[in-house]
Amino acid sequence: MYIRDQHNNTEFVEALAFIETLSFGVLVSDVAGRTWGVHLPFIVNADHSLSSHMAKSNPLAKQWIDGELPNEVMCIFKGAGAYISGSWYLQEEVSTYDYSALHLYAKVELLDAEETLHDLEVLIDRHESIQKNPKPMADYNQTTLSQYRGVLGFKLHPTDFYFAQKLSQERTEDLHEVIRHLENGTAEEQRVAQDIKKKSSIK
Repeated sequence: MYIRDQHNNTEFVEALAFIETLSFGVLVSDVAGRTWGVHLPFIVNADHSLSSHMAKSNPLAKQWIDGELPNEVMCIFKGAGAYISGSWYLQEEVSTYDYSALHLYAKVELLDAEETLHDLEVLIDRHESIQKNPKPMADYNQTTLSQYRGVLGFKLHPTDFYFAQKLSQERTEDLHEVIRHLENGTAEEQRVAQDIKKKSSIK
């Protein structure tokens, strides 16, 4: 991914925090010579690896189960994005887009059934903990739990990453006006406004 220097975040810990906040991304690999994308939930582990799972019926999972593991995969995590009008600037300038996006490269490690079940429990309990009537995985009966035999669990061990945060950093004189317009916009635009404020330390 091409990133201009002023938009490049090289802090790995911040990249992991970005993944943890989104918790959903696209894993990109190769199946039978064609680029293949899988939309998946992810959890960030204490050792900085990522855990996820996909249906064993997925062609990519079948390929991995057959021992055809790739040298490396890429995961894409996209945050909020919004159109920035040139009319919001003090001086005339072209319109653009502000956004946050992360490309993470990693090695794949397949998990056994017990490890997969453990990671699924972590994932489910994390999301259930904020529900009005949480149902932890421990409350499921064995018939329901048997459905998890149909998924392939795996870990990703990061090898490289590219974290783009294009958030009007180069337009310090225009930040307040950009934020004002975004905060009066859609929910997505308001999220970008929050990202800009966080990145620029504006209250």
